[in-house]
Amino acid sequence: MADALPAIGGICLDADNPDVDKLVGSTFAISDSIALTAFHCIGDRDSGTVKNQRVGIWFHDRFLYANVVDRLPGIDVAVLEIEEDLPDTLTPVSVASATPVPSKFTTIGWPASRPFSSHYLAISGEIVNAACKIFDDAPALQLYCVQAQTLSLHGYSGAPVLVGGNELAATGLIRWNPQQPEAPDLAIGGTVYATPISAILKESGYLQSIGELVIVAKEPEHGYCISHSNADLEIARWIGDVLRQEGLGVRVRGEYVRPGMNYIPLLREAHEKYSDMIVLLSTSTFKCDSPSHKTELELISSGEIPGDVIPVRIDTSRIPDFIYHIEPVDLRGHSSEDEIKEALLEGLAARRHLKPSAPSFPADRLISKKPTALSRSRLPRVTLADSRRIEGGA
Repeated sequence: MADALPAIGGICLDADNPDVDKLVGSTFAISDSIALTAFHCIGDRDSGTVKNQRVGIWFHDRFLYANVVDRLPGIDVAVLEIEEDLPDTLTPVSVASATPVPSKFTTIGWPASRPFSSHYLAISGEIVNAACKIFDDAPALQLYCVQAQTLSLHGYSGAPVLVGGNELAATGLIRWNPQQPEAPDLAIGGTVYATPISAILKESGYLQSIGELVIVAKEPEHGYCISHSNADLEIARWIGDVLRQEGLGVRVRGEYVRPGMNYIPLLREAHEKYSDMIVLLSTSTFKCDSPSHKTELELISSGEIPGDVIPVRIDTSRIPDFIYHIEPVDLRGHSSEDEIKEALLEGLAARRHLKPSAPSFPADRLISKKPTALSRSRLPRVTLADSRRIEGGA
């Protein structure tokens, strides 16, 4: 249904006497009958035992009931089986096993301090590290959340970490935040940790057994790598966000190449995924302020990029000789962000037309009346002597 809400609910431990004011955490359905939550919301991580096998889930206007079917205390996750399928007013949350870094996220959950008791509350921020280890070497996503510095996150445990622009998918499950010593309800530096969906899919035998029921969001088939100088990273990210909202895949070099990393295999993987490359042209392009940027330019100039190279001018920069033959997409001279976005999308769309439509013959030059055939009596008569003379004979 177009008006269906995402199936993100609040956990109530007392299924016999459910109360929307006694929610202890959040949960989200990843199919019509399967949901995920944080294990510590329904059990004890140290012993691996659950407080109640059957729980209530508050979904906006009703309680549904679920049973714990898989326990993963090591990564702080519990898998729930909902006793009845979701109603048409709710839609499952798709999941994404890949986590781009850094990327913006939204989390929707049921904090204890929400302003409206029967409705969830959203927070947002940025995923800053997708390869953390916390506690007993458990995999984790490190998030930066502005609200976590001033708002208690109690109740967000088990909520989804949503990424992906218009088509949101869960890439993690909120788990824990380090507490400020002087204000235990608040997070140190806005830091929050989440369990990656990839770890949940790997660890849960139950999910593996019913994998066809889980809606896994896949990276778009078509997309672009974006080459840029370090000085132009924010512009590259903006272009990436615009393209993702159009349903295209994007790899921004400054997002996946981080300090201390071997960038060679990262560049190779990105270019294998999306062979077409957008090259941002600015006055800082050829200052080569990073080795990975210089390497990328060398790959372009040597013709080793397998797909199309699309120059995009963002200021009065020169066009390098090795792509001078390619007409650039020009983002200069526009007075608003909407105009820049339109120019970008129109320029890229024109290049995606692999077969331009054949031009039509000018209508004013068409002759609709067919010529009449000449009668045999009006055809010229050519004698044998004339024929020999025309052919060069005697």
